[in-house]
Amino acid sequence: MRLSIRHETRYLYEGNAQGATMRLRLKPTDSAVQAVRDWRVTVNGDPIESFAVNSYGVPEALWRTGQKINEAVVLAEGTVETIDRAGIIGFCDEAASPRIFLRQSDFTRTNDAIAAIAGEARSPDGMLASLHNLSRLVHERLIYRKDVTDAATTAAQALELGSGVCQDYAHIFIACARQMGAPTRYVAGYVYDEGDEDEEAIDLGQSHGWTESFVEGLGWIGFDPTRKICVTDDYVRLSWGVDAFDAAPLRGVAALSGAIGMNVDVQVSTTPLLSQSQSQQQ
Repeated sequence: MRLSIRHETRYLYEGNAQGATMRLRLKPTDSAVQAVRDWRVTVNGDPIESFAVNSYGVPEALWRTGQKINEAVVLAEGTVETIDRAGIIGFCDEAASPRIFLRQSDFTRTNDAIAAIAGEARSPDGMLASLHNLSRLVHERLIYRKDVTDAATTAAQALELGSGVCQDYAHIFIACARQMGAPTRYVAGYVYDEGDEDEEAIDLGQSHGWTESFVEGLGWIGFDPTRKICVTDDYVRLSWGVDAFDAAPLRGVAALSGAIGMNVDVQVSTTPLLSQSQSQQQ
């Protein structure tokens, strides 16, 4: 599938900011499941080109200004061709060992309830079967509901509430998978969501969070417990980390005395696939 993506984040600084710094992880990379055909990132119209790959394998860049500004507009846009490999990303060229994603974080700490789900998910057929069981169980334990959790909600808190959004499903899955011994990470990216008349369909929007687990012999495999599926060619991987905070595509600070407003607009649409000769000409 060929997906066109436009992701705009607009920060509004009350009373002007005396300076601002942002860490940008807004550049998707080529992998077994996606090929980036063109991509641009700008801040207030200025192109950002000095991306360097971190130990996770995620490109990141810094943008700074010491000037007084009243807004910062971050725009990432381009086209990505995706392939459905039943969720299998495989082995990636990353400096960090997969085992770093066994590490606990504040968002993914286990408790008795999480350990119980992990125990229920374990299968005598091995880790891959266990992870499929886990995706189903997490999906069943939560009701997708907006505005009941926030960016600070932990896996344990969301599980106790019994509802949440994609970040909560992913954090619970990550906590349980690590309890089972599977290195697992949070992935932030985009999803092409056509909408569905099915009564169980979930309105995801077009930016999304899901998980990847490392399975010996197969490498990284993408699981989306919010939808109870392995990732497909509807998904574009952007950045990843030990949890949603660590994986955030955009983080920043500003020197100001007033409030900060933020508006985010993400649009994902399909475009016709190019022929091989057209692709080579780009």
